[in-house]
Amino acid sequence: MTTLNTTTMTTTKKTAVHRVSTAVLLLGGAVMLLHLSGCAAGSAASGSGASTSRAVAEGRAEPGAEGLIHRVTPADLATTRGGQPVEGEYVKLWVNGMGCPQCVTNIDFQLERRLSATDVRVDLGEGVVYARFPRTRPTPDQLRSSTTDAGLTLVKVQSSSNPLD
Repeated sequence: MTTLNTTTMTTTKKTAVHRVSTAVLLLGGAVMLLHLSGCAAGSAASGSGASTSRAVAEGRAEPGAEGLIHRVTPADLATTRGGQPVEGEYVKLWVNGMGCPQCVTNIDFQLERRLSATDVRVDLGEGVVYARFPRTRPTPDQLRSSTTDAGLTLVKVQSSSNPLD
């Protein structure tokens, strides 16, 4: 294997740093183009991140190496555990680690496909996800598992029979 060319580009957005690497490889006479990307939200090296978020300004969260990190209590964390379905059809999830559009896509996919959520909205700057479960009510354990499978960390769950904002 011979690497012919490798480039890395870093783009900085309001709440995220997204790194994209491209490599051209020569493998046994065949040329392969690899395109890798990843979220490095709130990277200290970039000087950006969630520092402009209202949650940070109000002291409810802080920018972290992997996106916004919420300040939560043990009682908040306890809401992410349990086998009983959530009470209301509307759910608000506080999620650590969201920092780029790919994070949004990952959590959307997990909630919509695995748990039949509708009306999924993600507030990247606040680190929260709003979803509606009109047909079935997921358990906190299911919500936590789906969030973990999206590469994120669920730190608080709130549900209501009315829309949450």
